Amino acid sequence: MPAEYGGSGGDLWGFPAGFEGLALGADDCGFVLSAVAHAGFIQLLPDHGTHEQRADLLPRLVGGAVGATAATEPGGGSHMAAITTSAVRRDGGYLLSGSKSHITNAPVADLMLIVGRVPEAGGHDITLFVIDAGQPGVERGMERLCVTAVAPHLRPGQMTVGVSVEMRHLAPTPVGEKVEFHITTALTGRRFTVTFTAADPAGRVLATGTHDRAIVDEAAFRARIGAPAS
Repeated sequence: MPAEYGGSGGDLWGFPAGFEGLALGADDCGFVLSAVAHAGFIQLLPDHGTHEQRADLLPRLVGGAVGATAATEPGGGSHMAAITTSAVRRDGGYLLSGSKSHITNAPVADLMLIVGRVPEAGGHDITLFVIDAGQPGVERGMERLCVTAVAPHLRPGQMTVGVSVEMRHLAPTPVGEKVEFHITTALTGRRFTVTFTAADPAGRVLATGTHDRAIVDEAAFRARIGAPAS
């Protein structure tokens, strides 16, 4: 990475050499995999990021922020041609729709690259979207909440998979402010929906969200995506 952004300015050969040394000396292979995923994010920015993105993101990634690249999907693995996540222009930005799985660093990442398709781009529609985990509207606890809520409704041999998540951050929320959550659940056939509203003590709505999950037969689902049985 260029020295002007906090890197050593080394060449491409130094990258695998450095990780070879790390792998030989590390006791935790998971840490090595995490570092590789983080470095993969960094490698993309000097060549493909804008000047503003490089100036903002690279010093953060070198300075301790954790990066993750979300490409792998349940139905197509890490094959780029099989990516189904779509990005449609909406409200001055993009609405990302899709599912990702087995994303290294995702639970702790501060910055994420989401791989998706922009239909209007035609044959060159694969696009990377930078997501800051700290920006309004980014939520990683919604799925955990829904998995817990749907568990009592599952029969032996069943599991759930996420279908859609839609969240809207409607007003700024000062750090430490008390927030009240109102949650409702609905089970329609094999579709489980959790809807929530977050409001401040005065009743002002701060955020709303809806998450749909499908109840599926676990063995059949895992066989379809080529995953081992649990």
